[in-house]
Amino acid sequence: MGSFCESRWEWKFSWRRNLFDNEMGIASDFLDQTAVINLNVLSKDSWVWGAASNGIFSSKSAYLCIKAELSPADHQLGFCQLWDTKIPPRALTFAWRLLWDRLPTKENLSRRNVDLVNDLCPFCQSSLESASHLFFSCHKVMPLWWEFNTWVKKDRALHCRPMEHFLQQYSIAGSKASNTRRKIWWIAATTSIWKLRNDVIFHNQPFQISKLVDNTNFLTWSWLRGWEKDFNAPFHQWEELFGKVVMVRFDSNILLKRECDEKNQSVSNVVYTIKYLPKAGAKVILVSDWNMNNLELQSQLQLPCWMIDNLYAIDFLSEVLQIQVVPLHGISFNKLSKMNGLEKENIHLLENLSNIKEEVANCVEFARVLSSGVDIFVNYSFSNSHKVLASTVGVTRFWYACIAGFYFEERLCLLKNLAEASRKPYVAIIGGGNLYDKAASFQFLASRCQWFVFVGMMPFQVMHALGVSVPRNLVDHKAFNEALDTVRLTRDRNMQILYCIATNATSTFHSIVSSYPGELVLVSIQCPNPDFNKPEHRWRMLQRSLIEAVVDLLAPNGKIFLQSDVEAVAIRMKEQFLTYGKGKLDMEHGQSEWLEENPFGLDQIGKGMF
Repeated sequence: MGSFCESRWEWKFSWRRNLFDNEMGIASDFLDQTAVINLNVLSKDSWVWGAASNGIFSSKSAYLCIKAELSPADHQLGFCQLWDTKIPPRALTFAWRLLWDRLPTKENLSRRNVDLVNDLCPFCQSSLESASHLFFSCHKVMPLWWEFNTWVKKDRALHCRPMEHFLQQYSIAGSKASNTRRKIWWIAATTSIWKLRNDVIFHNQPFQISKLVDNTNFLTWSWLRGWEKDFNAPFHQWEELFGKVVMVRFDSNILLKRECDEKNQSVSNVVYTIKYLPKAGAKVILVSDWNMNNLELQSQLQLPCWMIDNLYAIDFLSEVLQIQVVPLHGISFNKLSKMNGLEKENIHLLENLSNIKEEVANCVEFARVLSSGVDIFVNYSFSNSHKVLASTVGVTRFWYACIAGFYFEERLCLLKNLAEASRKPYVAIIGGGNLYDKAASFQFLASRCQWFVFVGMMPFQVMHALGVSVPRNLVDHKAFNEALDTVRLTRDRNMQILYCIATNATSTFHSIVSSYPGELVLVSIQCPNPDFNKPEHRWRMLQRSLIEAVVDLLAPNGKIFLQSDVEAVAIRMKEQFLTYGKGKLDMEHGQSEWLEENPFGLDQIGKGMF
């Protein structure tokens, strides 16, 4: 150990074996620290533990001392993140050894004086096989990390040291869920690289990047199946969706209805698709057009109407989907916000497309901007299938995968079955207000259908062509020739043209109905919402004289169908018919509650019926 020389102590150390290269620095530090210590022969020797304030050694203080020396703060964070990951212990142990650089790479084996025939990387055969090179720097494995960067939409330089590389995956994550998935993928990637390295060295297998990617994805999928309770995506679907940005063009008439009911098959299909995509590893962007008409809320918050619509849509969708919906700002004619910051555990909603004129115009440039950064398009907007919009038609030219949603596909199959059906007559319902543009479609349908029902603004164009008096503001003069052609075609085919008349039912019902041939077997009275805010106006919609006229003309066993969107209105109409019905009426469906389904087998417009 040492001896006194001229009343001064000199240390003399000898080592039992030759030191390794990595031990030389430690030995040098030890000699420097002991050189300043001078032993005194006149006092009794004693030990003082400098790592503790009381000078007494303990295992805890020794552990903390070593941890502080060898594990900086970022390393401690890395190990905390590692051990918090729920994957097989064997994989965690492998990752722990990699972060400490304790794997038996050829570089580490050389440090331990193990003789190697070849210390080069088995993949590229051009550099020393170290952990940094093998896993992160070799040009053979770099495509794997580039592919991962494209999935997470990040373009950045990658660290070569294992710990820093691992912490990069943590630093770009915005939440625990996405952070965990990235950590799992990182461990799966490094595990697959090490397995392939062993196969190349010990089994002479060739290096295949496709095999490396497939093994990484399969490991990630299998570990996610065990970690996430709701993760049940088949492997082939998850592999196709993982890391992809999916834009869902949903139908606001279905998903943003105030009475949105998840028991409805159309609603449940949309909700299932949107909730499934994040679980399969995709980032979801919702897009649609809507109009909430929140006039009362607008007056309270003093905000623009479009902003109120967006806030309401976000809250409403978050409640229906049971997933946080966050706004994605920045869409305009010239620029769309980058998709880099999207998180898979959130659903992102673009601003209302009804406020953007390029949407209706199907602007090519706007469609290109709208589709930028998106990989897959899912169309659920069947109600807009007859329109040529930028978000439904224009964007399809820029994406490699355009898919019809469950509801859209269901409606298409229904139309296909109707077209192939042999049962007649065929009835075509044509809506909208632009007869001029739909004339060609009408000519085509006329060769197949026996009946037509015009709704919206179209009936007024046909009535105007028949010479019926129509308010001028309801007439589209440029469609007059098309309306005349429609009238000529129906007459050539001996088809009747039936249309509603505007009249005061209270005073003219008896005279008009009496002039019709046959018996009166069904009367349908609809009173949706005359004036909800003024109940006194509501009650004047149905008068006693009209009720008595209906009862007098109704055939034996005839039926009266009352319908309203407002329960109070429907109940009031029922009570009036029972009061003034001269004892001739009986309730066929229910005594007090309104019907949830239309008794005639038709889709109801309003909810309340008697």
